[in-house]
Amino acid sequence: MNIISTGQPTYWPTDKDKIPDIVDFCIFKGIANTNISCSSCWDLSSDHSPILVEITAEIRETTRRCTLHNKRTNWPLFRALTDEAFSVPIALQTKGDIVDAVEYFTTSVQSAAWNSTPINQHKLTEQHIPTNILQKISEKRALRKLWQQNRCPETKKRLNHKIKELKRILNNDRNVGSKRTSRVLIPPLLPTIHSGKQQRK
Repeated sequence: MNIISTGQPTYWPTDKDKIPDIVDFCIFKGIANTNISCSSCWDLSSDHSPILVEITAEIRETTRRCTLHNKRTNWPLFRALTDEAFSVPIALQTKGDIVDAVEYFTTSVQSAAWNSTPINQHKLTEQHIPTNILQKISEKRALRKLWQQNRCPETKKRLNHKIKELKRILNNDRNVGSKRTSRVLIPPLLPTIHSGKQQRK
């Protein structure tokens, strides 16, 4: 099971000594995280703000979180860039100078981190599912839907048989894929050619 929430408080107590708390969340299962989203509803005027959970058939596009570094960050380059940026003398005489210095420090660190961190390119892997497996999955789904409607023991028996058949086909397909991968990674052994006569021990 998975849990989704807005991460924002949903209960706003009238007592000022109490802090807002999260009392609304959604528990789901069997739904991909890319097909479900959650948002807060601010239309009500009570001390409770509900959440809106939206499930879509299409994959939901999410914005990539902005980060300063990752595992491929070039830290020596980051150190060199920050040393060069902080070597510039800055006067701290007035309040405006302090604000400018803080802004310069922040932008210098961000610029050095972004220039020394390459962007991770996420490659989409294409998964090819054989036609016979897709056909078996469709048959299993149809039997499951039929059994949910009539609750017939004969339909349940056919559904169990179809599930076992699908598992057997999937296991065979995985084994074939593993053998194919091992043939590519491990080259066949070449016969050893001995030159000359074997020496007696």
